[in-house]
Amino acid sequence: MCQVRNIVKNIKIWYKRITMNTTNISAMDVAAFFVRMDDLKDIEDGITNLKIQKLLYYAQGYHLAYFKKPLFNDTIEAWRYGPVVPEVYHKLSRFNRNPVDIEYLKSQNGDDVGILPDGKTRRLLTSVFEQLGQYSAWKLMEMTHKESPWETTEQSAEITKDKLESFFSERIAQ
Repeated sequence: MCQVRNIVKNIKIWYKRITMNTTNISAMDVAAFFVRMDDLKDIEDGITNLKIQKLLYYAQGYHLAYFKKPLFNDTIEAWRYGPVVPEVYHKLSRFNRNPVDIEYLKSQNGDDVGILPDGKTRRLLTSVFEQLGQYSAWKLMEMTHKESPWETTEQSAEITKDKLESFFSERIAQ
């Protein structure tokens, strides 16, 4: 009976995710997706809050460029160490420089956090992780510091979705 309840629960989780549109995905869902991807790759170091912040920036930028709509509604700001989604940063700040633990995220946000439906968005996020997740947080920070969305935004100000879409659209057109 317990196994049946778990199956039904998992089906409800997947149904919820499959029927939602991408604007209902939170930045925390995307962050948890990257933590889950990291766990699947069994990378020893784990994934830190700083690295997650940079991956969120790239995920939002490429999503805007390819699909012409935001992946998530949370704002991205230009901070000293690069682009940051403040809401996610503050929720994950308890980890300091240590890897983010998926079990903690699940306990705070539900078992389905980071489980995204199959489709274009999931394929894009997987690609972002596979292409950029190989770099250290510090390397990603260096990369973002050389890109116009961060360079042209005042510290602690929002990096607008228009700036992101314009920059990443140019990048994919090359």
